[in-house]
Amino acid sequence: MQRSNFVAFKVCKHALPGLYSEASVKLPSLPQLEEIARNLDVDVKEDELKEYQELMQSLCDGFSIIDKLPEPGMPVKFPRTPGYRPKKENNKLNGWCWRVDIKGSKQGKLAGMTVGIKDNVGVAGAPMTVGCAALEGYYPEYDATVVTSILDAGGNIIGKTSCENLCVSGSSFTSHSGPTLNFHNPLHSAGGSSSGSATLVKVLILQSPVVMAAPPLIECMYHEILWYLVQTFSSGIGSGHYGFYPTSFTSFAAKSMRARMNDSSHVCKLIFMFGEYLKSKYPGQFYSKGQNCRRLLIAEYQEALKEYDVVAMPTIPFTAHKLPAQVLSVTEYVHKAFENPVNTMATNLTGMPSITVNAGFIDGLPVGAMFTAKKFDEVTLLKVAKVFEMVNQA
Repeated sequence: MQRSNFVAFKVCKHALPGLYSEASVKLPSLPQLEEIARNLDVDVKEDELKEYQELMQSLCDGFSIIDKLPEPGMPVKFPRTPGYRPKKENNKLNGWCWRVDIKGSKQGKLAGMTVGIKDNVGVAGAPMTVGCAALEGYYPEYDATVVTSILDAGGNIIGKTSCENLCVSGSSFTSHSGPTLNFHNPLHSAGGSSSGSATLVKVLILQSPVVMAAPPLIECMYHEILWYLVQTFSSGIGSGHYGFYPTSFTSFAAKSMRARMNDSSHVCKLIFMFGEYLKSKYPGQFYSKGQNCRRLLIAEYQEALKEYDVVAMPTIPFTAHKLPAQVLSVTEYVHKAFENPVNTMATNLTGMPSITVNAGFIDGLPVGAMFTAKKFDEVTLLKVAKVFEMVNQA
């Protein structure tokens, strides 16, 4: 059979004639295709399988062309040194996982301010483990957009803050670098997944129920998620998400997580295993329905916000729990990791901005009040929080 001629994928237009060029995507063997067809429950005759293989050659050639194209990246605009892992005596609450000193513009709205970056956000030249030992050794070659924006505005980035294992925990004990301690009482949780941020700063725009450590915190309508780690375990074709894809992280995470899955937390293992089960038995069914039902929650909030400026509730319905002992069963581990974000989950689902501010203390531990406003109405949210804070302090 004559090989299919996909004009857009013709290698001859890009390769040097007569010279060998290593293929980026190897042509699958017939036994591999047979196994794939069997897993997909596709009936393919032996001669048809050979035809499919021949058709795939042009597709593989196309991927080789793409792989050899210069890839546009994110800018790295400000000089920096590699940084270092802080010593214990300089990191007593374990809030830092890495220290750097990256000075931004001399002028701007953030000039003179120091900033910590959560360890799920890329900072060029600094390690990014997302709290998981399996991702040790990854150093982004790019600055995330939020990092560039901070530096452009004059901010001084002084380190990466500790976070929970793959950011899947509301406590502060699952990171591979050890537990992050609450600065009001080091025997108690600092909250998560932005545990280091809660411990290290008083005001930081990051996602987490860090009210346990008392600093004011705003969760904006959009925030960075581990989208690319999700991509790692989804279809090789992708999902059509627009925006910058950190190719180096996607590839590194896929290889590392498959090789060192046991280095992830019990919570992550639970999610990965159950996710695989749902994908194999109910593919896409409940994800699709969940996304549609999200509209019901959004509608409830929108209805309430027609009459009121904000919706108010406790950020967490209890004070910070004690950090767990060294020996935990899987069940105890998962319950401890998930018991905090009862009220905060809605903001992630609705996309509405929320802020938490200190409402006082019980037995020396902070209590938080959370306010949620309409989409794109962070100004009202900040005004309400400021008035509440002034009244509370008075």
